[in-house]
Amino acid sequence: MIFKVFRNLAALLAVVSVPALAGNSAEEAILGAYDAYGAGDPIKLAKHTKTLDGHVLAPWLDYWRLSMRLEDAPIAEVREFLSRNADAYVAERLRGEWLRVLGRRGEWQEFEREAAAYGEDELEVRCYAWIKRLEHGDDSAFAETGAMWLEPKEFPEGCARLADTMVVRGRASTTDIWRRVRVLFENGQITAAKTALAYLRKDDSPDERSLTEAARRPRRLIERLPASLELRPAREVAVLAAVRYARDEPQAAAEALEGALGRRLPASSPSNASARPYQ
Repeated sequence: MIFKVFRNLAALLAVVSVPALAGNSAEEAILGAYDAYGAGDPIKLAKHTKTLDGHVLAPWLDYWRLSMRLEDAPIAEVREFLSRNADAYVAERLRGEWLRVLGRRGEWQEFEREAAAYGEDELEVRCYAWIKRLEHGDDSAFAETGAMWLEPKEFPEGCARLADTMVVRGRASTTDIWRRVRVLFENGQITAAKTALAYLRKDDSPDERSLTEAARRPRRLIERLPASLELRPAREVAVLAAVRYARDEPQAAAEALEGALGRRLPASSPSNASARPYQ
């Protein structure tokens, strides 16, 4: 995320005229302020920005100041910043951060106000919007969460909270979870995959050693599959091993799936089997 900010800052610096920068000292102050923001150091940020009043990049300076203390910022101050910079990228960026703060706090009235003006399609903001609906008795939100399980990395805080709610309320299926684990394996997110597997009931969970082998030595696991793949965890781990194997040796993985491994797996993917919701 911080690199996106830097790219935007670099683009702004590239188009600012030399007179507007008023020499290298202003440019150095801007870059110093950016570094202070990245380091979370408000004292250094203030030091670098004290000579930049009225600068063309003033909205960014104000954004950095406010972003660093957003958790404690008064609603009126945030609204004022968003209004003053209504047509600027910094307003949209801060609004996204503010929505996440509001979602964590459960301040749904203000969340709704800002979400209506938010132009980005951001997963964590959507997760908080679903949580808001659930907390207001709208269980239809559950039906819209399918894409969340396909997030190819660790869940952000809001989505982790929603996933916990779905598991507790019996609205996350075994298939949802295994589908997520497969996506994470495909993207090399093994730690996140293990986090997702914690949502499974004990009798639906794979053996820890076999899972580790599927991640680290997939070819070996495929060559030493258990005698029976009748149980779903065993089948799923075999598929995960094939997914990892295909990352490094796609041709060999394809041959395995067309050969012995493919013959031992069911015709339909385990992850597309009928969902068994939690009770």
